[in-house]
Amino acid sequence: MKTKNLIFGVAMLSLVLVSCSKKDEPASSVINPLSNDGTLNGLVSNGDALNSTIDSVFFSIYHPTTHKTIYFWKVAFKNGGFSTLLPALPDNYLGTVTSVYSNFSNSYGSGAFTISDATVLLTNNVNIEAWKNNIQGASFYRTNVTLAQTLEPSPKEGYSVAYFCYSNKAVQIIGTESDKRSTGETYTKTINLSLKKGWNEIVETYTSTTATDLKSSVSANNEVTGTQWLLAQGS
Repeated sequence: MKTKNLIFGVAMLSLVLVSCSKKDEPASSVINPLSNDGTLNGLVSNGDALNSTIDSVFFSIYHPTTHKTIYFWKVAFKNGGFSTLLPALPDNYLGTVTSVYSNFSNSYGSGAFTISDATVLLTNNVNIEAWKNNIQGASFYRTNVTLAQTLEPSPKEGYSVAYFCYSNKAVQIIGTESDKRSTGETYTKTINLSLKKGWNEIVETYTSTTATDLKSSVSANNEVTGTQWLLAQGS
């Protein structure tokens, strides 16, 4: 997607991250944060310290045709985390598959895709932001890497990152897209998304990483074990 597709090796290089999971549970047990009814849970470790620096969590999307950021939801950050039933979004907040996924229209790379319903409308990846006193701070992410691994220049095989999006109907999107990164790597995504109507979790997992080749698989609502929340300071 156009916004924050890839945080490894680019956006995460200079980030200082705080692990986010329930304090007395291992990260590997905190999976599937998005329930069937659209409730999203973010349980944060070191919550007492974060409570003093975060008071609200804002949810925003980047509209694919107006190119404007839309803030559509806000909840309190308390007791070291957040939990909210995400709202259904109106169609004018959404875009077509080809407008949301830039490479589907060959804006950056090339690819061929099968879309079961071309009339479906959906969002870009939702940005989940930490705020304090009406000032934007960091963003929350879900990934299965450690702090040390986020500082590496490129993702390793098995690394995974998760995002959230809204779809106005069920749809299946299958295909492959390829792009040449500025670092010289050929970046190939194999996409197999079965989206339900409503909120979905999009999971990208890196299946092969070499000096010249980077491959990943993208699926929906199928989170990798060990995924946890990270708070990226300065994102």
